[in-house]
Amino acid sequence: MTRQRKSRAVRTIKQLAEDGIYRMTEHALVEMDDDNLTEADVLSAIVKGKLDRKQTGDPRGPRYIFRGKAEDGRAMEVVCTLAGPKVSIITVYVV
Repeated sequence: MTRQRKSRAVRTIKQLAEDGIYRMTEHALVEMDDDNLTEADVLSAIVKGKLDRKQTGDPRGPRYIFRGKAEDGRAMEVVCTLAGPKVSIITVYVV
């Protein structure tokens, strides 16, 4: 994937998250609860954070890992993918 296309995907993910066009998997909800993270923490990590890496080995499509901060300052990561017209938040965790 070219840098331009990568940047477009990242911009799209950030915009969809900011606009509330996303879904959280059950796994993401469990992990949020385990790490005492809120939905606001997760969205902030995507919208204000930076793309840390991209995983391309999944046959369902690339996964984007954003690194950002929770509202209380803890570093965290969010793993998500573009799933049709929405962002699918797969998992979240404190790092």
